[in-house]
Amino acid sequence: MAQDPAEQLDASAVAELAPPPELFSPQRRNSAGMNLSDPAALRHLRRELDEYAGKLWQASPLIDGKRLRGEGLTVYSPYGRGAAIGQVLASGEAEIDAALPAAERAFADWCQQPVVKRAACLQTAADLFERNRGELLALCVREGGRSLSDALAELREAVDLCRYYAANALVLFGRPQVLPGPTGEDNRLGYRGRGVFVCISPWNFPLAIFVGQIAAALLAGNSVIAKPAEQTALTAMAAVRLLHRAGVPKPVLQLLPGDGERVGRRLLSDPRVAGVAFTGSVATASLINRQLSQRAGPIATLIAETGGQNAMLADSSAHTEQLVRDALQSAFNSAGQRCSALRVLFLPEETCDAVIERLIGAMRLLRVGSPWDFETDVGLSSTRPPWPRCTPICSASPNSARCCTKRRCRPLARTAAFSRRAWCGFPIWQCWRGKCSGRYCTWSAIASASWSGWSRRSMPAATA
Repeated sequence: MAQDPAEQLDASAVAELAPPPELFSPQRRNSAGMNLSDPAALRHLRRELDEYAGKLWQASPLIDGKRLRGEGLTVYSPYGRGAAIGQVLASGEAEIDAALPAAERAFADWCQQPVVKRAACLQTAADLFERNRGELLALCVREGGRSLSDALAELREAVDLCRYYAANALVLFGRPQVLPGPTGEDNRLGYRGRGVFVCISPWNFPLAIFVGQIAAALLAGNSVIAKPAEQTALTAMAAVRLLHRAGVPKPVLQLLPGDGERVGRRLLSDPRVAGVAFTGSVATASLINRQLSQRAGPIATLIAETGGQNAMLADSSAHTEQLVRDALQSAFNSAGQRCSALRVLFLPEETCDAVIERLIGAMRLLRVGSPWDFETDVGLSSTRPPWPRCTPICSASPNSARCCTKRRCRPLARTAAFSRRAWCGFPIWQCWRGKCSGRYCTWSAIASASWSGWSRRSMPAATA
């Protein structure tokens, strides 16, 4: 208060805003974005994606740099039941048993490599991901059922994670940290890899979480056995190939697609596994924890990111349009298939009716359909129909809940091999109101259910 405000303003002049690629400079370069409202950019992206519209990918175990050959199961797109996108050859017991000794042999040399070299591999991988944007986006859309905006965000997150972990590894592993101690005593803290890490990733983030787990483990000096989700093994195979091209030694990074229970049970019971990075359900994380605790040998590290329920509380000062935008983005990005998706929105009574009216209006404008269509806002789920879990809520008593609005998806292309029931489901979005006690007297819950048929693996047309 004793200083001249004009002098203070001059002294704290706002620095020039950094351009997007340099937002995180000098630590790292930001991932490349895209203006999806620019027609020229969309036309260019459409040409990139169309190159992979009919491509068939292959995924199989990669052990010590060698790919297993054989006839795999045909994989179909979650939104085009008759559209094959490739084949996946699952890992057998022989491949699982061969992966562990190969990863164990590769660990010692990889751990001794300078962190600068390990970081350079991941920086190169980030650049390769961006240069192969068209193929990775096509895989996220065709195999994972992601909308264009979700797929682009996923690719950017994978790139950012590689660069972020590389930058931090240079600090943590570059030189030991000197610690305080008594006179004449030299205390230093350093980090090194633990050994073989098993990375188990989910289907709802087939690229970002898959790459992030691997990148962190590799930069710490560990060798990695990657176990992707069964539904997105083709995306995982493409990512691993790019990591190998970036300089990660093939024996250091192994890939084991296949049934999670069989692969996991055999791997996690082996004392040569030094750690596990897992993203998925609480139940599966608890099972992994018990498996690790029951085996002989050194105690293994478990890094588990599990599911949850997300709620939003908005008071009467919240800007209505911004609140509606954020609620819809949280609830329906990735078709609601993420643990951070909004489940419940709490509102005060004085603003509840106005917010719900705008919320319903905004929901009616969202377009539901094939994620390959650039006009789609919300794609379909990539797993079995979640509708049975929503049915009890939808049939609740009018006194406790009421359905405010519903949406149906636009019809998808019919295929001769599958019936209407198999090739197209009907997403339904609902908003309920009810009474409760406490400061937030009125609540609104948002739920989405969307599906595209039955199992994504090869099946007789009659079964579908």
